Amino acid sequence: MAFAADDPRTDEELIDAARAGDADAFGRLTERHRHLLTAYYRRQLWDAESAEDGAQDVLLKVFRFLGRYESRARFTTFLFSVARNHGIDCVRARRSRPRVGSLEEGESMLDQREGAEPDPFESAEAREAAERLRAAIAVLPEAQRTVIRLAALEGLAHRRIAKRLSIPVGTVKSRIHTALERVRLLLAS
Repeated sequence: MAFAADDPRTDEELIDAARAGDADAFGRLTERHRHLLTAYYRRQLWDAESAEDGAQDVLLKVFRFLGRYESRARFTTFLFSVARNHGIDCVRARRSRPRVGSLEEGESMLDQREGAEPDPFESAEAREAAERLRAAIAVLPEAQRTVIRLAALEGLAHRRIAKRLSIPVGTVKSRIHTALERVRLLLAS
């Protein structure tokens, strides 16, 4: 459905229409923001399929809680608040369920490997390093995690982060500095 981009209504108008029973209004709102949610989860180092699933889950949650949405803030603020909380829930769920693979899976992956591909031990080390970084970021306080993601993963400048979070630029710089120091200490231990 590619009709969302040409819909002249604002997010709030689409929400009001969806609440009033317009079946297409929420679909238009969904199509307008699905790519942003998917990109958000991709920047959090999720794979493409998990990012799509995360976006879909968030849109379903938003639909369920549409009656609670109050237009005091922009809809995207509400949307990404739900997305952030969903991401936290997913990280917690992953920690509580260790991945179990079979020996056959590992052997078939090795059989598919060709000489031009990287050494599986190097790949394992890279995955382990990425997982350690994700885990270090995950234990940061929410305020620090948010600025790190906005700066490092979304590439936003300090000024834009400050504007998005409604905090002073100095606070953004301080949180980034503190977060990076904590991550360095966590990775060094």
